[in-house]
Amino acid sequence: MSFFSRKNTLSVVIDSLVVGGGSPVIIQAMTSTPTHQVSKTLQEIKQLHRAGAEIVRIAIVHDQDAKSVPEIRKKMPDIPLVGDFHFNGDQLLQKHPDMAQALSKWRINPGNVGKDTQFEAILMLAKKYQKPIRIGGNGGSLDSVLLTKKMEENACLSLPKRSEEVQIETLVESVLSSAKKALDLGIAPEKIILSVKMSSISSVLAANRLLAQKTDFPIHLGLTEAGLGRSAIVSSSIALGTLLQEGIGDTIRVSLTSSFARRSEEVHVCRDILQSLELRSFSPKIISCPSCGRTESKNFQKTVEEVKKTLEEKSSEWSEKYPAFSTLKIAIMGCLVNGIGEAKDADMGLFFQSEKTAILYKKGKKDRILSGNIAEEFLGEIE
Repeated sequence: MSFFSRKNTLSVVIDSLVVGGGSPVIIQAMTSTPTHQVSKTLQEIKQLHRAGAEIVRIAIVHDQDAKSVPEIRKKMPDIPLVGDFHFNGDQLLQKHPDMAQALSKWRINPGNVGKDTQFEAILMLAKKYQKPIRIGGNGGSLDSVLLTKKMEENACLSLPKRSEEVQIETLVESVLSSAKKALDLGIAPEKIILSVKMSSISSVLAANRLLAQKTDFPIHLGLTEAGLGRSAIVSSSIALGTLLQEGIGDTIRVSLTSSFARRSEEVHVCRDILQSLELRSFSPKIISCPSCGRTESKNFQKTVEEVKKTLEEKSSEWSEKYPAFSTLKIAIMGCLVNGIGEAKDADMGLFFQSEKTAILYKKGKKDRILSGNIAEEFLGEIE
């Protein structure tokens, strides 16, 4: 159970999911394939969904993409699909009503939709089709007219703010004014989600804190252009984890530069962030020591790896079969120093006393000594 409270926001229903209003933080992902390549897009949606994505966003760039959406929806009826629109979204939504209807939600960026008339056209269509929308502003696509105005106003101050502060304020103001326009045009508050994304940790923290102070709309969290590999995962984890710990955020996406084959890594990082903060449980929590000169057993490391791998493989099956599976706390320790304490504190605990033997604890009590294929025996005990 989490030890911090979340900001109370409005509830937005997206198909069978609820975003905001105290509901669990929802995990989103986005496909990397051109949407009109239907078979590849379907493959990627399935891959992301199996990994744990609860909402999947697809890019709608051309007419071919728009025409493909109804077919994708027909073959994937149970996964909320979000259409990502930029520049020509009003035209595509007007030309392709089947596509507009098939999507579960629309994502629009006020900084690059174009003129006010284009933005209003999208909003009116969203009202017509009763579609939830995410109004998402990005630091890389700020409203240039509004930014210039804010910069000029700042330059006239006796104590001008840093340019980064002005950019953050401009981004938040742009998104909030766009949300107000949506309300003025008759879109219900319960149909609106907001996001302010930037590429630096400090900026995304400041922008979302400011946004959370000024609105009760649900907030989608993300760090744009996080980059490659480990550094991108660390940056995203710090940014999203900090905001979530402050109670800010109702749905999240981690954006990593990755290949098609590794796209689902974004989802795994989201799950790890939420589970580490104890906001949600997806799989058993495994506590294991790093091993050191005190650890006499190489079998310890082998056991940790085998148990972790098997639990990941069995995750879907066992979560369905055993409702408490994802809440288990499992400890595997290499020696006596912290072994007894961690084993006692876990639902299932194991600590090695030699290369060939390990002591098993269940619910804080010593059970017996395992020997032979310790990993296999321990997995049997877990199930």
